[in-house]
Amino acid sequence: MRLLIVAALALDGLMAQTGARPAILAANKSLIAAVVKADIQAIMSVYSTSPEMVPPDSPAVSGREAVAKVWKEFFDHGMTAIELVTTDVDTHGATADEQGTFTSKHKDGSIDKGQYHSVWTREKGAWKLQRIAWQ
Repeated sequence: MRLLIVAALALDGLMAQTGARPAILAANKSLIAAVVKADIQAIMSVYSTSPEMVPPDSPAVSGREAVAKVWKEFFDHGMTAIELVTTDVDTHGATADEQGTFTSKHKDGSIDKGQYHSVWTREKGAWKLQRIAWQ
């Protein structure tokens, strides 16, 4: 019986790891669509219950309210769209590290480009964005 339980737990962990990349890519698509609409509530649906963010050239913020405030500031400064390109996802049990590049577009026609590093965590069976650092 113990062997069966251990095998089931191992299989569950393997399935979580296997599903991390597609789930993260799907969450990123949701985030991209929400940014175009400037829908902070939809953006926050991608995040964990206790997220952290390190905005470009700014100190880190923690908590859902602080992260939502940063997104509002992005929109107040003219952000109209963002493109995320995932270059790597490395999964460790219930945590996944994502590396990628971003391009953000703004009302004045300017474009910002850089890299990001995200840490994702499983909450209630879903991959949620725990921490993101923009560079």
